[in-house]
Amino acid sequence: MKVDCLAGGCSTRLANRIVRLDRYLIIKGILSAAGTHMARDYGVDGITVSNHGDRQLDDVVSPLTVLQSVVEVCPDPSVMIDGGIRRGSDVLKALALDARAVLVGWSFACVTPVARRA
Repeated sequence: MKVDCLAGGCSTRLANRIVRLDRYLIIKGILSAAGTHMARDYGVDGITVSNHGDRQLDDVVSPLTVLQSVVEVCPDPSVMIDGGIRRGSDVLKALALDARAVLVGWSFACVTPVARRA
């Protein structure tokens, strides 16, 4: 597979590592159609639309807001969503927008301390 780094994209060293990788590759942190195009061009097996819980990045868009545009650009690899999922209705919204999977780690992290006391 030939990988061309786009302007402002990844380094040549990263591109070479992607080519040599003999496993599934899922990229987390895609928040735009341009990032989706780049990931698709690299031949990734899956994309996780995520703002990393908005803990590290201030003033970024919600993953639910950009999910549909990411799926429209690249429906072939599995598109998952992580971040901004706080309740069951958020899961249903993500699935309605064609996410293949919804990651809900934050909800379980909040419930664990309460469950241990019971």
